[in-house]
Amino acid sequence: MLQEYLDQLFDAFKEGICISDVEGTVVHLNRRHAEITGIPREEMLGHSVMEFVPGGNHNAAGATWC
Repeated sequence: MLQEYLDQLFDAFKEGICISDVEGTVVHLNRRHAEITGIPREEMLGHSVMEFVPGGNHNAAGATWC
């Protein structure tokens, strides 16, 4: 029940939020992030953030895109 509440709260943010682990693997993102990027949650979860950096500019986006 608490997890369901936290998921709803996370999805209520107007900002796009993506959380990755220390290796850069996407572990959670909210609905707004998917709307902003146009990439469905299911496509990002479990994948490296770097797979989704537009234009392949990994140096500029590494710490800020997700």
